[in-house]
Order: sequence, then structure tokens, then C-alpha cells
Amino acid sequence: MEAYIARQPIFNCRKKVEGYELLYRDSLTVNQANISNGCQATSRLLSDAITVFGLPQLTNWRPAYINFTKDLIMNDFVLLAQPQDIVVEIVEDIKITNVLLQKLQFLKDEGYVLALDDYTGDPAFQRLLPYMDIVKVDFRLTDYDTQRRIANNLKDSSITLLAEKIETEEEFVRSMHLGYQLFQGYYFEKPVILHRTLPSIAASSYGRILRELHQDEIDFDRCAHIIHSDVVLTYRIMQKIQTLQYYRGNIITAIKLALVMMGTQEFRRWTLLLLARENNVTRFDELVRQSYLRGIFIERLMLESNMAKYSDRGFLLGMFSLLDQILGIEMSELLQEINVPVVISEVLLDKAENEYSRFLDYAMTYEKGDPNAELPDLDLRICPEQVAMLYMECIRETDHIFNELGEVSR
Repeated sequence: MEAYIARQPIFNCRKKVEGYELLYRDSLTVNQANISNGCQATSRLLSDAITVFGLPQLTNWRPAYINFTKDLIMNDFVLLAQPQDIVVEIVEDIKITNVLLQKLQFLKDEGYVLALDDYTGDPAFQRLLPYMDIVKVDFRLTDYDTQRRIANNLKDSSITLLAEKIETEEEFVRSMHLGYQLFQGYYFEKPVILHRTLPSIAASSYGRILRELHQDEIDFDRCAHIIHSDVVLTYRIMQKIQTLQYYRGNIITAIKLALVMMGTQEFRRWTLLLLARENNVTRFDELVRQSYLRGIFIERLMLESNMAKYSDRGFLLGMFSLLDQILGIEMSELLQEINVPVVISEVLLDKAENEYSRFLDYAMTYEKGDPNAELPDLDLRICPEQVAMLYMECIRETDHIFNELGEVSR
């Protein structure tokens, strides 16, 4: 699957970037998206921004301006993003109710910054203004008198005025003289469409994780084992935490400690955002199954060698050796998103021949089943017949896990 986001910078009077508006897009070839459902568009946008692109990295640690519909605000979808990361834009056609105003006050109390989009001075929006930190005025939809009247009416308030759709130097200078403090439009920069391939995660993994989220207390041990069985989820959790600082030769322990580091609330938020994108799940395919089988085979081989204490690195190596094919992304790009032991990354990038590369070569050769193929010498403590039995045990274990996951997903 593909993920697209359009990003347009927002500037201050000195033409320094203060933030970015993020806009939903569904392809690279169009500058406007075909949006039939505003809730769905924002759900996908926020989900992709946080879980695929990484929101702070996407905006260079500046706030992201994102449109939210009334339904998403009332359903607390805003809370899936951290207050310091976003500006909540209230769309211009929102229906104002007392319940909505209470929710806006709650968001402000939680630290969220609120912005009113496409304000024209309409008295119908007067009730919203006390809750707003920023008011955006579209310079294509309003004339000079309206722009001036809005600025005069709000000049003694704490509201920051943002002039959007600025297209000329003259409009920029004029809006500054009127008292506008933030600026956005083609005069500065057009929206740039960013693209990434969206990794597919097994439907069964979602189902199992979702059940854990519904427990009063999340069992991080069970969650770690679920993530461990899905190569994409393993990659995504490592991408999320950006480090394996807790890696101590045991990948399941590393995953569990990463979840503990995130905490229950953050883990729930992260998982729900993964679920927020419609149709973002698939069943396990053969390539994912093969990656798991390769991972546990290398792990078991290393347990029968003088590399036994590093066996979990073997699992990581085997599983990630097919990740570029699964995700359709160059291995060099994938490894920029996560930190794995250098000895592993060098093998995955085909930059080194070492004890780990020999185990990977052994597994890849063994998979082909060619009786005439020459296997690398691993100095194993077991004979070839026992290796064959070990491989069959790995196949049975893989079949058992994936059959179990398949039953869960149905």
C-alpha cells in the first residue's frame, strides 16, 4: 500500500517556517485529493503521519496543522496525537453546539492549540473565537475590507492571525501591515507531496493486539510475542522507538522493554493509529512466512554453535533479510529508520562477510533443498541428519504459528 501526504509550510513575518499544514492526498499525480469523507481522510492522514512518516520528523519538530471534523473531535481522535505535535484546525462548516464548545475547552486544558480555518468574520462563528488560538483568513475568499475588519476586531485579543492563500509580495506586505502574524500560500511555497510505501501488517496480528488493548491491564509479554511473529510489526516497533538500546541478545525482551518504555497509553495510541487507516491489513503471505522460518532456523543453528549467546540476533538477521522484498523498499533505506547491531546491518547491506553472514548463507542455501549445494562451514555441534531434523522442527513450528494466526483472523 502507498501513503501520500502533502505538506505546505507556514511562515512568520521574517519568512521563517513556524509549522506545516498537512493535507490528505491519494496519489503523486494530483495536487488535490478526491475526498468524499472528511473523517476518513483525516484519520488516514494522521495515522500515516505518525506511524509511517513519523510526525516530528515530517514537520522538522514544528507543529502540524491538521483539519478535524466535528465527529473526530467529539470522538477524541485528536488525543491520538501529542499536544505539542499538532494544531487542531476547526473546519469552517462545523456545527457549533454547547457540547462541542465543552470539548474544545477540554482540548485547550489538555494543551492542544486550536485554529479556526477559513474565517470570514461571519457572526455565526463568534462563539468559537474565545476558544481559538489561531484564526486563518483565506485571502482568495475575502476582500481587503474583510481582511482589515477581521484584523481590527481581533487586534486586542490573544488570537494569532494567519493569512492563507498568499500569492504575491504585495499581499504579503499588505497582510503584515494589517496585523497578520503567520502566512501561507503559493508566494512562499506550494504543497509538496511526500510518498512512502505503507507496510502491510497481518490482519491476524491486528486482531490479537486489539484483544490485548481491550484488557484492563496490557500484558506486554503477550504483545511482544505477537509482534515478534510479524516481521512488519517488528520493524515498525523498532522504527517507532528508533533504537535497540534495550537489546541484550534477546529480541522478545527488547520488544517488551520497548513497549514498557512507550507505556500503556502511548502503546494504545500507536496501535489505534495503525488501525485507523481503512483496508491496511492483509493476511500473511508466503514471503512473510518464509522470513519467520528463516529467522528461527538461523536462531536454532546458532544455539548449536559457539554463537549460542547471540542466537536472537540470528532471528533478527533471518527475519529482516527478506524485509526489503516484503515492503518493496531498498534495504539501505529501511535500515536508516531503525538501529540494529552493526554486525547485522553490514550483512543485510551485503557489506561484510562475518560469522553472521555465514549463518545467513547457510540458511538461504539450505532452503533451496539442493543436495549438491555446498553449505558454509559453521562448526556446528550437530551432524547433518540432526540439522535436517532441526529444520523440520522449524517448519512445524512456523506452520503451527501461522495456522493459529490464520484461525484467529477468521
